[in-house]
Order: sequence, then C-alpha cells, then structure tokens
Amino acid sequence: MANSPEEPLEKPRPPAHEPSAPSTTAARSALGGPPVVESRALPRESLPAEPVRDKPSLSYSSSPYGVDPIPSLPATPEPTEPVPPESPPPAAAPAPYPETSPDGMATPPPESPAFTPPPEPKIFSQSAPPAVLALQTDIEGHIKSGSYADAAGSLERAIRIQPKNPELWHVLAEVRLKQNQPGLAEDLAKKSNLLAKNNAELVRSNWNLIAESRRLKGDTSGVMEALDKARW
Repeated sequence: MANSPEEPLEKPRPPAHEPSAPSTTAARSALGGPPVVESRALPRESLPAEPVRDKPSLSYSSSPYGVDPIPSLPATPEPTEPVPPESPPPAAAPAPYPETSPDGMATPPPESPAFTPPPEPKIFSQSAPPAVLALQTDIEGHIKSGSYADAAGSLERAIRIQPKNPELWHVLAEVRLKQNQPGLAEDLAKKSNLLAKNNAELVRSNWNLIAESRRLKGDTSGVMEALDKARW
C-alpha cells in the first residue's frame, strides 16, 4: 500500500474568547441589590508622609556564616568610686580661761616649787669612834662658819683620840692652808699620805693640797712635781 503523502498538520487555533465574568457591581445590580462603589487606589503622592523613625544602628557579626544582624547596645559606663570630700583643718583649741574663785576673782597660777640646792658633800666619810664623831660634827660647823681656829682645836683633840685616822690629818692640813700656813699644811698632808696608803682618792687630794702649798711658797718646780704625783 502506497504511503499517502503527509498531510500538513493543523495549526493550533486560539481559544475562543470567553465572555468575561460580570463584575461584582454589575452582578449585584442584576440581582436587585444596592450598588457597590468600587474602591480605587489613591495615588502615592496624595497619601500622608510617614514619620521618619530613627533606625537603630546594626552591627553585623564577623562570622563568615552570615547570621542575623545583632543590634548594638549602648555602652554602660563603668561605676567609679566616689571621691571623699577633703576634711577641713582642725580648728585651734581656744585659750583656757583663767580659773576663778567663788567670789569671782581670778585664781593665780600655782607657784613653781622653790629650788633646793644639793646637799653639801660631807667632810668626813670614814668610820670613827663616837667621841670622834661628836668632834667631827663640831668641826664641820666651825669650818662652814669660817671659825678655822676652833676647827683646828677640835681636830687636834680628835687626832689624840684616833691618831691613825688619815682623814683627820688631811682636814687639819686644809684648815692650816686656809689660815695661810702653807709649810705646816704641806707637812700635815704628807703625814696623811703615810697613813692613807690604800686610799688613792685621799692620796690624790693630799698631793693637790701640797701643790697649792708650794705655789703659795713660790716653789714652781715643787708644784709641777706634786701635780705629776697627783695624776698617778
């Protein structure tokens, strides 16, 4: 059977125009309802302008994965310690008011204690029998009052009671020196040194007395000799 020649394919026809559906307004009018006014969009220029709002500043995360923006919060100031106020310098104390007596008179300030001179050194310090101690009391009184003759007489009586007391010989030498008898004073001081071998302080005092006696006599070399022995 011979193939029939290919027939040309029919071109697709456009669809027939369908009547558009009646509008809602026309439909309601056909049904006898109240007409509906169609709303039309107003132009953009006639709309009131929207208020401009401050947009919060957004800071984006530095992550490479892209996350939602993180709003940045305002920085909170760090609390600071309050500085205490400087205290004013202390006020000077007021001067004390003078004390008053019941009759209203000012009371005088208390008097300072009177000066008490130190006690004079004792002339005698060594032990002695009672009779010599009684004479020593008289001797001290005579020397303080300047009665050197009476002091010398009491000393000679004490030496007769206690002849080996070197202190009695030394005090008698001092009395003779005050009576301007340097030669006799030197001899009495040498006698005291013979008895006071172990009393270094008394021996030194005797040599100083001998040096003064020699000075009164004009014996310069003797003075230097006595002072050298006093330094031993």
